[in-house]
Amino acid sequence: MQVLLINMSEKLPIVASFMKENNYSSRVLLDLDGKVAKKYDVFGIPVSYLIDKEGRIVYKLSGIVDWNSREIRALVNNLISEGSS
Repeated sequence: MQVLLINMSEKLPIVASFMKENNYSSRVLLDLDGKVAKKYDVFGIPVSYLIDKEGRIVYKLSGIVDWNSREIRALVNNLISEGSS
């Protein structure tokens, strides 16, 4: 599994500073032209998509997500096990 963060407005120095301050190590895509947002119909932020290896959306979460919560971890683990079968 891979996590990719997408930023739609800030430029690289601001994103890099945020990532460092919060000790995040995921890759970040800068979508300054809005192509990724358009492809996935993003109208508000934050929004999280779980996308399979074929690029299909398998789950969408709107709003702030606690990725360490029991419910979200169970959801992700379930989607991973479904994808490996």
